[in-house]
Amino acid sequence: MFLGAVALAACAAALVAPALRSVGTPPAGEPAPRSRLAWALVGAVAVLTLGVFPPAAVVVLLALRKLLPAGSLLARRGLPSVIGTRGLMSASFFAAEAYIVFVLQEQWGLTPGIAGLALTAVGLTWAAASQVQSRLGSRVSDVAVMRWGCALLLVGTVALALAVRIHVPWALAMAAYVVAGAGMGLGYPRTGVAMLAASSDSDRGFNSSALSIADSLGGALALSVSGVVFATTKAAGIDPFASVYVLAAAVAVLAVVTAARTGQPSGRRSTS
Repeated sequence: MFLGAVALAACAAALVAPALRSVGTPPAGEPAPRSRLAWALVGAVAVLTLGVFPPAAVVVLLALRKLLPAGSLLARRGLPSVIGTRGLMSASFFAAEAYIVFVLQEQWGLTPGIAGLALTAVGLTWAAASQVQSRLGSRVSDVAVMRWGCALLLVGTVALALAVRIHVPWALAMAAYVVAGAGMGLGYPRTGVAMLAASSDSDRGFNSSALSIADSLGGALALSVSGVVFATTKAAGIDPFASVYVLAAAVAVLAVVTAARTGQPSGRRSTS
């Protein structure tokens, strides 16, 4: 299976290479300080050690302060909230995704093949919702699409937590996860569009990097924390799956809040 992923990556590289040859030289921006690379390494190591050393979460936050636009961790209106929304969406969704096949097998007794259908369904739904938001274009603002995406992510995650807690039929648990996937398909692509709209030629590279960092570190941090929550609650005799999905829902609530603050501040226009 992992060799198959390598083959897919090679195919993707072959597809994108011709397009990259036609891309002109980008405008020169401000040189990035080398300290950012060091902070990126520190953040990655901190996430890896979080499972055995929970205070490392503070180090991750310190690294993010250096790697993201000012105000991203405080949901400052405009670009910082766009970056924050991307990170929170990834954190909520992928924390839930990490346990979906596990819980379907453990709680409902499904085979790996049947449980894996949840991943297939959410992949198709994500793609379909992404296509829908692309066809909406400028008729619906980036802020509105991100808000709807985060709202669907929250609804789907809360429904999944309830499905696990009260043990509804497994098809309903899958359906809840699919709703969350639809939210990702709507809101996730628009974070990139909104980031570019709020960027100039000089800071587009930094902002693009910040979006990817928020995405990857947000998801990784949530996975580490969810692992700690799962182990701790299981040892305490509390439903570990429900606890993880409550955590994912709480992060989705934050995503809804930041999505509402992604519009540009009054009197300020995009420089793109």
